[in-house]
Amino acid sequence: MKLSNKQKGILALVGLAFTYASFGFFTRYLSVNFGFFQQLYLRIFAGLLLGFIIFGKKINFSKLKKVTSPEWLLLIFRGVAYYLLGAALFNKAVLLTKISIVSFIGSIPMTAILGFLILKEKVTS
Repeated sequence: MKLSNKQKGILALVGLAFTYASFGFFTRYLSVNFGFFQQLYLRIFAGLLLGFIIFGKKINFSKLKKVTSPEWLLLIFRGVAYYLLGAALFNKAVLLTKISIVSFIGSIPMTAILGFLILKEKVTS
């Protein structure tokens, strides 16, 4: 069965909404037994483990030697900013509000990226 680009886009958006909603379900489920930052550590570890399982053969650690100090600082800053601000605020928002609202607001920026990747939208200024 061959899907059109529009059908692929619709399926991707439904999958994206499901993914963001599932993050909320896991956060609420884990909040019973785990603290706020323990949940973040578990998510980071799970992402790291899945990343190595999925992309393990494609990871080339020798390229890390070529990264300059300013690039390392940028990577560290972005990683810290994401996990301390983004992931922490997402977890807090899921615990305080409805999961549907958080998943909708969280998936809005990704719709533009999926439109660019799947539907071959033109990037304009």
